[in-house]
Amino acid sequence: MRNINVTSKGVEKMVNNVNVTKAIGPDGIHSCVLKEMSKELSDILAHLFQQFINRSTISDEYLPSLEKKPDTCISIPSNYGPVSLTCITCKLLEHIICSNLMQHFKDQNIPNNIQHAFRKYHSCETQLVSVIHDWETSIENWKQTDIFILEFEKAFSTVPHELLKCKLSRYGVRRKNIKLERLDLNTEYAMRGVNGCN
Repeated sequence: MRNINVTSKGVEKMVNNVNVTKAIGPDGIHSCVLKEMSKELSDILAHLFQQFINRSTISDEYLPSLEKKPDTCISIPSNYGPVSLTCITCKLLEHIICSNLMQHFKDQNIPNNIQHAFRKYHSCETQLVSVIHDWETSIENWKQTDIFILEFEKAFSTVPHELLKCKLSRYGVRRKNIKLERLDLNTEYAMRGVNGCN
């Protein structure tokens, strides 16, 4: 996979496409402010994003844990879920990395036509429609149709992360490109420590 190069022009375009109705992230910066100052901020954000990518690290301030209930004690680990509320600028960085990964996969002809997860314009719904269509066609043609099990599950939480890292490496994605803590696929990211507990 080629190196990811962040340009101020590209960042400015992304910031101008930000949805201003999105909620304010943990950094307190409203999307309207980013959009209004896109020209002034694009050089700074491009430099910051490039540093994150080059150093394969990201600031902890981008990843605060999200409490389950508003009035719960912050020192009890069970009050937190494995989800992080991210700020808009972090989502922009994620978009840069994701679009580069997807372009690399497209260049390598990696996505299979029957794969529906993690592909643009594909979802569980499109997979279900495709499967039902295949069953219907089979039944209409008087073919034996055996269905053992049909299960749609949250795929990301069940992916063996070490296997995924190995597979990404085999597809030419350098470890440096996926090493950002936010995208490192390790459980430490999902379960932030509270009072020394995980």
